[in-house]
Amino acid sequence: MDLENIKRINGLGIYFGTFHDELRFRLSIEGSQLLNVEKNYISIGDRAFKSYVAGENLFLNEIDEIVDNGANFLVVKYDNENIACVSRKNDEFLNYVSKSRKLDFNKVF
Repeated sequence: MDLENIKRINGLGIYFGTFHDELRFRLSIEGSQLLNVEKNYISIGDRAFKSYVAGENLFLNEIDEIVDNGANFLVVKYDNENIACVSRKNDEFLNYVSKSRKLDFNKVF
């Protein structure tokens, strides 16, 4: 992979994701939406979706489906749409939604 070309994408106005190290790449919200993911994803329902966009981490008992081939990061799917990317730590899925993008459902709905 040519890292120099990937670094230039940010200058073109497309933030696709970020490298955590040489082997681990985490997709941004937009990056996850651009891909048609068939493996390394989790599917969530309405209740888990509200928790996730509010900035909370997800737990294994909230997940409807897991298709994981041992990847460091998993795409989050809701209603058959890719919405973001998480990393798994035991039975918890860590939320990477930035503070400015989190929703307060008491104010929104």
